[in-house]
Amino acid sequence: MDLLTDRLGRLVARCYSCERRLAGICRDCNGPVEGQTGKATRCAGHKQAARVRQQRESERRHREERLARARKYSKRKAVRARKYETRKAWAEAHPDRVKMHKRRYALKQTPGYVANYRRHNARPERIAQKRAQALQKYYELHPTRPAPVCRICGASIPFSGLGRPRATCGSRGKCANAPSPARRPPAVMT
Repeated sequence: MDLLTDRLGRLVARCYSCERRLAGICRDCNGPVEGQTGKATRCAGHKQAARVRQQRESERRHREERLARARKYSKRKAVRARKYETRKAWAEAHPDRVKMHKRRYALKQTPGYVANYRRHNARPERIAQKRAQALQKYYELHPTRPAPVCRICGASIPFSGLGRPRATCGSRGKCANAPSPARRPPAVMT
């Protein structure tokens, strides 16, 4: 900003960025601005870069406030339960609106989005994470779990908790502790 004297001897402030804006010249380069001349300040490339820069700066500046606000709702079970009940009641009262929202969400998903979602869920660490979550949910729903036993001899079967336990203690559906059946003597030809 420069201070100049006009014809009448008055001190006038001259702002070069305002003159560039009024002329439709980008603030960061000499290209034309994107948008309305006189209002827009940057060309398309610098506009996107400035937007990203401002978003990151805002995230950095207000990070603690946003995290505190999120913790307020995520840590209090009573608040979460009340919000869940409210959403559930609304969904039951407005099934057509729920259907519309689901349709809009499904139409918004691009093939690239779906491919990225599937690629992310196919990663081994994500599979392990989902398995752990499913186990945790199962253990919450079933606090007392009977240990699996062999259906033939009643012996305890070692079970890791993943999948369905075996029905017998041996392999291929046979009991390892069951006595083997007596073999018939070979037939004698006369």
